[in-house]
Amino acid sequence: MLIKSIFIGGFCSPEVALCGYSLPHPSEPEMHLRIQLVPGASAVVTPAEMLKKGLNDIVSMCDHVEDTFNQELGCEASSYESHE
Repeated sequence: MLIKSIFIGGFCSPEVALCGYSLPHPSEPEMHLRIQLVPGASAVVTPAEMLKKGLNDIVSMCDHVEDTFNQELGCEASSYESHE
């Protein structure tokens, strides 16, 4: 859901026409992604590049949430164990 919201929601790139996913079966450890670009966009960017951009946007958004959380609590970044 988060990847789909990155592409379709407020972080949407004008090159992306559709972004979807499906899970073939709950017991299978795979997910199918579909990223469809608007006509003519494939000359500028590929679906794989848009996926990388979306994932980088997710990382940036998570970093922002973590920074805001720490600022509100007055925490230092070193005052808790990071999961990196």
